[in-house]
Amino acid sequence: MIHSMKLHTKYFNKIKAGEKKIEVRLFDDKRKKISVGDIIQFQDASDSRRIVNTEVVGLLHYNNFQV
Repeated sequence: MIHSMKLHTKYFNKIKAGEKKIEVRLFDDKRKKISVGDIIQFQDASDSRRIVNTEVVGLLHYNNFQV
């Protein structure tokens, strides 16, 4: 399955360059549909023509954002 998400340019560039490997999102109804093996199509929020496809290789679930 393919999922689309927007990213700020700074983080889009890091994912595209392979420097950022983890994306943190709330586990809302949209994210509950994501499974290992799915594709996330990230779109640069500043330029919708810029797209990078990534494969979901793992999912981690936490109760909050505190470290």
